[in-house]
Amino acid sequence: MPTGSCIGLTDGGRHGEGACRNALEEPGSIVNVALFFIPDGILWYSVVMVKKVAISLPEDILERVERERQRRGESRSTFFRRAAEALLAREAEQHALRRYIRGYRDHPEDAGEVAQAQRLTESAWSEAPWE
Repeated sequence: MPTGSCIGLTDGGRHGEGACRNALEEPGSIVNVALFFIPDGILWYSVVMVKKVAISLPEDILERVERERQRRGESRSTFFRRAAEALLAREAEQHALRRYIRGYRDHPEDAGEVAQAQRLTESAWSEAPWE
C-alpha cells in the first residue's frame, strides 16, 4: 500500500486516484499525478515521484527567498524546484556550449567547407522574397 499522498490531480481527482493508488512508492514519497485529455478523447497521465528534503540556508538568503516567493505567490517547494531546474538547465547549456566550442577547436572547418557554406547562404538569400 502506498505510503505517500496524492497531490496535483488536475481534474479534481476523478481519474487520477487509481493511478496514484497503484503507483509503487518509496516511504516518504509523494506522487504527483498530472492528467491530460487530448482531442480524440484518450486520457493519459504522468506520475512523478516527489521526495521531501531539508536544506540549510543562511538567514539572509532565506529572507530574500521568502520575500521573492511571496511576491510571486509561490510555495517554497515551487520556488526551490524552479531554482534547481533553472540551475541544472543553465549548467547543461554551458556544458553543451563548451563541447561545441571544443569540437570546433579540435576540428576546424577547412577553406572548402567555408566556401561551400558561403555559396549555400548566398543561394538561399537570393531565393528569398525581398518585398
